[in-house]
Amino acid sequence: MDGDGYPTMFVASLAPEPKKLGIHQKRKWTTSIRKPSSKSISRKRIVLSTLPNSVQERTPFSSEKEQAAQRTVEKKGWDRQAWLRGWENLDKELNMEIDLNQLTGKLPDDIRGTLFRNGPAKFRIGSDIVCHPWDGDGMICAITFDENQKIWFRNRFVRTKGYMKEAAAHKILFRGTFGTQIPGGWLKNIFNVKMKNVANTNVLLWNRRLFALWEGGLPYELDPGNLITLGESRLDSSMESFTAHPKIESDTGRLIGFSTQLGLQSSQLTFYEWNDDWKLLNKKKVNVPGFGFYHDFAITPNYYILFQGPVDFTPWKFLLGFCSAAECMTYRKDRPAQIILIPRNSYAPLKQIYVKSGFVFHFANAFESTGETVTIDVVRVPDLFLGGIGEASKNNKSVVEQVDYESQVPKSCLYRYRIDVSNLRCLEEHTVLDRQVEFPIVHPSRIGKRHHIVYLGINDGIDQVSPIQGVAKMNLNSGAVETWIPKPFEFAVEPIFIPRSTATNSQENGGEYEQDDGYLITLVLDGKQNSSYYAILDARRVQDGPICTIPLPIAIPHGLHGMWSNQVFSKLEAKNSSTYEIFYSKKWNVFQSDFPLL
Repeated sequence: MDGDGYPTMFVASLAPEPKKLGIHQKRKWTTSIRKPSSKSISRKRIVLSTLPNSVQERTPFSSEKEQAAQRTVEKKGWDRQAWLRGWENLDKELNMEIDLNQLTGKLPDDIRGTLFRNGPAKFRIGSDIVCHPWDGDGMICAITFDENQKIWFRNRFVRTKGYMKEAAAHKILFRGTFGTQIPGGWLKNIFNVKMKNVANTNVLLWNRRLFALWEGGLPYELDPGNLITLGESRLDSSMESFTAHPKIESDTGRLIGFSTQLGLQSSQLTFYEWNDDWKLLNKKKVNVPGFGFYHDFAITPNYYILFQGPVDFTPWKFLLGFCSAAECMTYRKDRPAQIILIPRNSYAPLKQIYVKSGFVFHFANAFESTGETVTIDVVRVPDLFLGGIGEASKNNKSVVEQVDYESQVPKSCLYRYRIDVSNLRCLEEHTVLDRQVEFPIVHPSRIGKRHHIVYLGINDGIDQVSPIQGVAKMNLNSGAVETWIPKPFEFAVEPIFIPRSTATNSQENGGEYEQDDGYLITLVLDGKQNSSYYAILDARRVQDGPICTIPLPIAIPHGLHGMWSNQVFSKLEAKNSSTYEIFYSKKWNVFQSDFPLL
C-alpha cells in the first residue's frame, strides 16, 4: 500500500545491476535497445490492472492464445496489449537519482536543465473506473540533468482540490469532461455541471514558477524542485481558465496565452502577453462567433491564430445527467471549418477564412511572408472522434478497452494552409505528410517565424491508423522524412526539443540557429516489461535512434505534453522548500507522506 492507502500498481523484482550496454540498429530505420537478460527478471508479475479492474497473473508466451496474439502483433506492427498497459493506473511516486551505470549509450555532455512532463495517470479511484483517460488526474514527471552529469528523477500527482476530496472518499465525486460520470446514474449527475480540474494536460515553467495546465480551469502551481502542489493560481485577476498550450515568443521573450469563456453562439477569448518578470504587457478580449473547441493556437508577429472545426454543442443531455459534456458535441462534416486570425497589435476586427471540413487539436507553427500571406502547419483529422464514450460509461469501463483503433480512429496527418490575409481566402491546403502523426513541434527559436523542419510523434505503418510509437523529422523544403520506431511493444510520447548549448549561428540560415542543432527527448513505455525509459536522439540524425537511454523502474502512462528548461533545480533547494511548505504553510494538510523529504 502507498501513502494514500491505495494498492501499489507496480510490483516486480528488479534485475541485478547490469553492465553498461550499447545500442544497435534493429533495421534500416529503427533502433532497438538492449535490455537486461530476461533470466534476471522474474518471469511472473502480479499487476493490478485498471482495465479489467481485477488482479491478473501474466506469464509471457505461455499459451496458444498469447502466441496467436504475438502473430497479430507481427502483422499489425504494434502490440495492443502493450499499448493498453499505458492506460493502467499508477499510484507510485518516486524521488531518485538515476544510476549512470544503468544508461545505454552516452549522455551528451552539453545537456543541462530539466524536462517537465504532464499527463493523466490515475484511471481508477477506489473501485470506480475513470471512463475516459483524459479525465484522469494529472501527474508531473521531472528529470534534471546537472553540471556534474547527475540525473535526478521525480514524479508526483497534482494535488488539486478534486484529487484530495476523491482520495479521501475513495470514489469518484466529480463528473469528467470527456466521459466519466458520477456512479449512480443520471440522478447522481443531473444539474451537476461542476467538473474537476484535473490539471493533466501540459506544464509551464516561467520565471522559476511551475504550473500544471488544464484548459478548463485555472493553472495549479507546483514547486519545480520537489513538485509539491501549492494551489490554484490566477495569472490575472479576471482569469477563470488558461490554455494548455501557451507560447514563448523567442524574439520578444514574451509568454503568450489565452483564457476562454465558451458560449453556444460565440465564445469570448482573452489573450495575455507577459514579460519574464510577469509584467502584463498586453491584454485583449475578443468575441469569436460560433461554438469553438480551442485546444491550441499559433502566433505570428501580427496575429493570434485559431482553428474552428464545424462542431455543434447541445448541452441538455449533459445538464440532465445522461452523458458527459464531450458527448454533447456533434461534428458536422457537411460544413466547412474556419481559420481565425486575431490582430495582436491593433483594434482591427478578426479575420475568418473558410477551409475544407476538418478538425485540429495541435499546431506545429505559423509564419508570415511578404504579400500578406500566413502559412500554418497543423495536425489535421477529417473527423472529431473522442472514443465512443457512451457504452464504456454505462459498463464502468475505459473507452480504450473498446476502441478499434484501425477502423474508428481518424487518420491525423501533417497539413499545411497558406492564407491570403488581405483577400480572406485560402491559397493552399494540402497534406504534407500522409502518415498517422501527432504532437508536432519546431525548434523553440522558430515559434512564430519561418520554419522548414517539423518534429512529430509517428506510428509504425505507412498505410494504417495505429497509436503513436516513434519520432519523425520532416524537412518541408526537401520532403525528406526520417523516423525512429522502437519495438512493437514500446510507445514513445511527444518529442521535446533540447537546443544544443554550444549551438552556433549559421550564415547560410540568415544568422538563425540551425533547426536541428540539438536533441530530442521522449519518454517510452515498454508495455512488455511494464517499465519506461527516456530516449535521447540527435536531432540531426533521427533515423539512427537513441544515442542514450535512461531506464525507470516504473511504467509511466502515455501522457500528453511537456517542456524543456535550461534551469537546473537542486535537491538542496527542494529540501529547503519542502521543509518550509510542510511546517509553515497553511496548506500543509494537502501534502501526503508517500513522497519522502529529500
